[in-house]
Amino acid sequence: MKRTMRWAWTGLLFSLSLGVAGLQAQQPVSAEPQAPSRTVQTPAELAPALPVPRLVKFAGTLKDELGKARTGVVGVTFAIYKEQEGGAALWLETQNVELDEQGRYTVLLGSSKSEGLPLELFISGDPRWLGVQVNLPKEVEQPRLLLVSVPYALKAADAETLGGKPLSSFVLASPATGSGGGVGTVLASTGAIGAATIGGGGTQNFVAKFDATGANVVNSSIFDTGTNVGLGTASPARSLHIRSAAPTIRLEDTNLPNSFWELQQSAFSLDTFGFLRYENGVAVQDKSFVVSPSGNLGIGTGSPQRKLHIRSSAPVIRLEDTNLPNSFWELQQSAFVLDTFGFLRYENGAAVPSKSFVMSSGGNFGIGTGVPTQKLEVAGNVKISGVGSALTFPDGTVMTSAGAGTNGGTITGVTAGTGLMGGGTSGGVTLNIANGGITNALLGANSVSNANILDGSLSPAKITGIGATLGSNSFMGSQTIAGTGDFVASVANGASLVGYNPLITGAISPRGVYGQADSSAGVGVHGFSNSGLGVLGVSGSGTAGTFNSGVGKILSGQSNGTEVFSVDGAGTVHAKAYQDLAGNPLVRYSSFVPVCDLNVSGAISTTRVNLGTIGTFSKSNASSSIVIDWGGHVSVGTVSNVVQFFLMVDGNPAVGNQPSGLLFSQDAGRFIFLPMHAAFTGLAAGSHNVEIWVSIPNGSASNVAENPGCFNEAVVIQEL
Repeated sequence: MKRTMRWAWTGLLFSLSLGVAGLQAQQPVSAEPQAPSRTVQTPAELAPALPVPRLVKFAGTLKDELGKARTGVVGVTFAIYKEQEGGAALWLETQNVELDEQGRYTVLLGSSKSEGLPLELFISGDPRWLGVQVNLPKEVEQPRLLLVSVPYALKAADAETLGGKPLSSFVLASPATGSGGGVGTVLASTGAIGAATIGGGGTQNFVAKFDATGANVVNSSIFDTGTNVGLGTASPARSLHIRSAAPTIRLEDTNLPNSFWELQQSAFSLDTFGFLRYENGVAVQDKSFVVSPSGNLGIGTGSPQRKLHIRSSAPVIRLEDTNLPNSFWELQQSAFVLDTFGFLRYENGAAVPSKSFVMSSGGNFGIGTGVPTQKLEVAGNVKISGVGSALTFPDGTVMTSAGAGTNGGTITGVTAGTGLMGGGTSGGVTLNIANGGITNALLGANSVSNANILDGSLSPAKITGIGATLGSNSFMGSQTIAGTGDFVASVANGASLVGYNPLITGAISPRGVYGQADSSAGVGVHGFSNSGLGVLGVSGSGTAGTFNSGVGKILSGQSNGTEVFSVDGAGTVHAKAYQDLAGNPLVRYSSFVPVCDLNVSGAISTTRVNLGTIGTFSKSNASSSIVIDWGGHVSVGTVSNVVQFFLMVDGNPAVGNQPSGLLFSQDAGRFIFLPMHAAFTGLAAGSHNVEIWVSIPNGSASNVAENPGCFNEAVVIQEL
């Protein structure tokens, strides 16, 4: 953006006073030149006394882009050109200009050089233009101002010279020997040597530089159009345009001597753009990312084959909604097991198989399971919805529901067999027992005859032989109920099934009820009750109940079909929680999401330093013990030996006063998962703070942080 320059006056006042000591002896104004002038500065003590001060007084006003007057001291570059626009500067200098409250300033052009303005600028009589530019970011040169006739008075100084040299340059020096000078004798020069002229030249818009001799100005590789800068090109199309056989930009942090990053157009292969990480001078593909000429993005690979190509030992894409801090989804190639692709749901940092779905390397698709064994395995219910939706089988048959449908199943008809009546070939069919349909021949000799049936829904007329009588039944001797069904005994009140064995002495081990299951999935005795007792064992002097398992569980307790406690074959009790007879918990579990991003900047000493409080918990019993387990990430900037981490409560150390976790020198600068465990006794009932403290036994360490970036971490408190 161009800045508005208001000139306080358009004329230039040139000081022509000869012998004015104040002007000739003044010191150069402090400045920071932006480019070399056409003459090399000569020390003040060697500069010849100039008969005419080569200084031009100039005044102006500087304002910012909003039209507000600038104040204070700013650097300003003044340049003289042959043309009103374009062209290389014939002369330039930079001065520090002091502005008043209205942005006005006054300078003496040439005051930064001991020789002032060069006379050759005005010898030709051609017009000269003055450009002014403020040395601030994004500032450009102001519109050039035509110099009026006053500066050309410098040409009058040429009348005192011969070929631009003072007359003293032609005075013969005294001979080295002899009493006088003769014709042709050169006298010793006592005057100061004038400014040396710099040779060489340049091309418009190329930034100049000195050649190897330091005496000539030549073109550099930088081309500046005023709006765009080119490296290796004289026609830059952007603010910065780099052109070469393999253009590269390196970003190198001096704090990391063994690694750096490079932006390359041909990364790993020709015309593949990328950001490359170098370690020990070698590009590391696994830690770089590129874009191929076909538009494929590669992460961890230098030759991506798809629009997005991720390559690593365990490639993962995470989708994390900041509105859901405790859950996220991940797309993984090795989900749960190696080479099983899947979408995994994470809750509190752990993958949940029951809420994930995967595809195994064998082509099996699993919903709710991480290890499907069939082409489709669903751990849960399957629902088919929508009008006309159904199951289609390989033979082309379609089943719209479990009970009916178009070609539902493979049953084409039901025929009533011996002793039955009913049946059919379509719709819902019913089978009924015909009168006299159940015979001894069907059930086996005398298996039902003379039985006492308590279920009135089965009429005695249905059974041949002696009619059934209602009442109690007694089984004498060894009785066996065979088959795959259940033996059900049900009454309105009291016990459904009672087993009683009277007092017997001797070697026999009497049992009121005995149940045995040979299958690994079987249950010897199963009791279920909605509100009362499923199984009750009573013994006067013996054992009320004995449970024996060959391999599996001795005892399993369930609530609504879900196991809540068990006793395994080794006698270990597994339970959700433990309480005494008064209902007080013997072990209390609690947890909280800890405070994250706690840190200590600077050096760590042998004295423990508190990183901070990660959370609080409440202790219910003054005599109980506390066990704390913390899982999260920590980091340390530098460490020469080891850093000790301590879980502490209210500033109190754990039992044994030992570190809960350690980081070593090889962990410096890394993000390390560090589980910590500590036990505490003697804590009063009530609320307590959990803290993390750090120290070093020896050596040095600095910049320790707990869970920087606030990744998933957790704390579990047990009260024993």
